[in-house]
This record gives sequence, C-alpha cells and structure tokens, in this order.
Amino acid sequence: MKGIRIIVARIIYAIHWFYLAPLIPYFITKFDIPVDLSGIIPFSFFLGTGIMQLPSAYISSKLGLRNTLLLGLGIMSLSPLFISFSNSFYLVLISYLIDGIGASMFFSTGGGILAFLNSNSPGLVLGIYNSAFALGGLIGLNWSLILGGKLNFYILSLISFISLL
Repeated sequence: MKGIRIIVARIIYAIHWFYLAPLIPYFITKFDIPVDLSGIIPFSFFLGTGIMQLPSAYISSKLGLRNTLLLGLGIMSLSPLFISFSNSFYLVLISYLIDGIGASMFFSTGGGILAFLNSNSPGLVLGIYNSAFALGGLIGLNWSLILGGKLNFYILSLISFISLL
C-alpha cells in the first residue's frame, strides 16, 4: 500500500477533532461561561470544516492535492498553540475554527491522493484511511489524560508539524 504517511497524518488529523472534548469543563470554569455555551467549542471546529469544504476543493484545484493537504496540516499544526495561549473564550473558539479550516483542506485531498496512489484497491486504502480516523479519535479523546497540561497542546502542534515532512 502506498501513502502510509497520509494514513499516519490521518490519525493526527483525527486527534484534532477530539482532543478538546475532555477539556470543555476546564474551559467553562477557566472562562466562567455558562454550561449552555459549552457546545460552541466543538461547533466552532465543525463550522470551520463545514464552511471551507467547497473553498478547499477550489484551493485544491489551484494548488494541487498535495500542496492543499500540506497547507491544511500546516494550519492544523498552529491551532493547538493558539489555543494554549488563548486568554479568552473567544480566542479558543477562533483557534478551533482555524483548526477546522485546516482539517477541511486535509480530508478530501488525503483520500484523493490515496485513491490515486492505490488505484488497484481504492476501497481497501480508503477503509484503512477511515479506520485511522477512528484510531485518532480514540487517542484524541484521551489526549489530555496521556499528556496533561499545556504539554498536550505543544506535543499535538509538534507532531502535526512533523507530519508535514
């Protein structure tokens, strides 16, 4: 199978989707926001991915699949750093929205590259690609338990950046 690095990046990509979920109670307390607003944190990520799907496809048609994938991962590598330095609830939301924008650039381009590289078995490779998302989700939901503190943001930024290489 070709494209193992994209599969590994898909695991890291999925961590971004889920790593903040266990920290939502922390943000509620830190920024003294009503519990009713806690859903806005994941909403900001989904908003970023949702509004950028079509623009990301356009960007991909201009820059190419690989360059768009790398741009998305680059944006995603910055977001955890932005979140770690956020001193307001709004900055957390903007930072996670930016993460979602980067994610929108990775998803389709990664799958497209894998399907092209593995044209004799695209179903298998895309199944592995989606399984990698599930694995990353499991890791992401436990990310803050594994590392704790601000270290979890720094390490996620670092491994996201390394996945660009």
